[in-house]
Amino acid sequence: MACVCRVSCSSAAGISRSTSVVIAYLISEVGMNYEKAFMSVRRARRCIQPNEGFVHQLRKYHRRLKKARALAAGDQQLLESQDSNPDD
Repeated sequence: MACVCRVSCSSAAGISRSTSVVIAYLISEVGMNYEKAFMSVRRARRCIQPNEGFVHQLRKYHRRLKKARALAAGDQQLLESQDSNPDD
């Protein structure tokens, strides 16, 4: 079943800051990685362009969140793969 999520989040142009908030939500609550979350938002709004600093922080957030969830689940294999693939 496809995930249907309706979120309204706006700033002046809706290109970087509000986009980053929605991407962070998708990473946190839906479990997407940065690339999947970005493409999901891009399908809904073609003009998005999170700034480089936000992209860096979102990728870092995804790695930390994935690591924290692996620790909570006791998944040593996932933790080891995280160390070898930092962009996932």
